[in-house]
Amino acid sequence: MKRNYKKLAAFLAVMILTLSFASSGFAANTVANLKATYRNITVYKNGMLFNFSKEPFIVDGTTYVPLRDMAEMVDKDVTWDGVSYKIGVNDKPGQNVVELSQQIFNQQLTISQLEAKIKNLESQLDEKEEDSISLKDLAKDLLKEYDEINKYLEVVDIKLKGDEDDIDVEIYLDLDDDDDLWEEWEDLTDKEIQKFLQKIVDDILDVKEYEDADIVGFIEDKDSRSELRSFEIDKKGKVVLD
Repeated sequence: MKRNYKKLAAFLAVMILTLSFASSGFAANTVANLKATYRNITVYKNGMLFNFSKEPFIVDGTTYVPLRDMAEMVDKDVTWDGVSYKIGVNDKPGQNVVELSQQIFNQQLTISQLEAKIKNLESQLDEKEEDSISLKDLAKDLLKEYDEINKYLEVVDIKLKGDEDDIDVEIYLDLDDDDDLWEEWEDLTDKEIQKFLQKIVDDILDVKEYEDADIVGFIEDKDSRSELRSFEIDKKGKVVLD
């Protein structure tokens, strides 16, 4: 009877041990002996030494550091579930909101700065376009404004040649072999001619692009190609008749 009891007890022990291994799987506790190497390892965050609660070590070529310390170094929270043996590494409360708000603020600041630069460039461009005009277009404007010297002498054409440094002004009348018109021209005083030319010169010098130009020119009869008067300006921009 005792022998049978012993056999039964041994059988039950084997079954219990077998079932225990079969049901444990990956959840079974495992104990392993590891060879750790300590090399006085130090860890830096943004160039600053970070102190760990336990010294890092190396096992089989892999460096191990305390998880909680590492999470703290990167501003994360660590949770531990002792029932399920689960570790959680999570963002700290409000961390994402703060970072996102800072990013939005930085982007808005950048956008505001770019908008200010664009507005400034557009303003400079507008000013440049307002001040800049070709000599050809300027000549057309002058002809519209000064299409006669007096009610008898008609200006039929004005031409401007040169650049922002030197400008030649050509003014054409149409006396048309008309003795009365020629007489009218000859009756003009130097002061009257100078006054007429000064208005044209002032309008040219008022354009910023040509404000420092040296100006010379002449008045000519278009049909006969006869030069009636020539002129230039002095250092003060005043017309001097030749």
